Amino acid sequence: MRIGIVDLDTSHPAAFAPLLAARGHEVVAVVGGTTVMDDAATAAYAAEHGIARVVPEPGDLVGLVDAAFVHTVDWDCHVDRVRPFVEAGVPVKVCKPFAGNEVDLARLEAWAAGGARIAGGSALRWCATADRLRAALGDGPVHVSALTYGHVLDYGIHAYALVHGIMGPRRRGGPGPGRRRRHRPAALA
Repeated sequence: MRIGIVDLDTSHPAAFAPLLAARGHEVVAVVGGTTVMDDAATAAYAAEHGIARVVPEPGDLVGLVDAAFVHTVDWDCHVDRVRPFVEAGVPVKVCKPFAGNEVDLARLEAWAAGGARIAGGSALRWCATADRLRAALGDGPVHVSALTYGHVLDYGIHAYALVHGIMGPRRRGGPGPGRRRRHRPAALA
């Protein structure tokens, strides 16, 4: 699969490039963006990862790629960065947070409901550590807490995804902070 990278604002582009290559995919082009990285940093990223093309705009990737990753930290431009791929039918993975405001979230959701292939979130839900912990915990009630650094909108999804991976989709936690047992008077029970 031919992959295009849009923006180099996070650690993800550098981390993902070798993982994608190890799975037989090729990052064929990059749009550096200007939110965090300048043109020199984009050129260095492309050289380091053997990426042949640096293009100025996300739309320039259409026709070159089978899928795109959008990694800007400017949440308010996700819709603009994703639009060319949606319009061309190219699947796109959007870095968290998915959107910076309700209007943009509604737009991304509408595109997805209309058949656009848009993904976001954290992969920690599927990491080997979560699988091992879930297996070790067995089937009984479990209390899990997770902390994250930075702003909850930036990094909270990683904590949530890890907890979801440990708990699994069907496990229910017992009472604890944020969960209360409903006590009913004996006469109503």
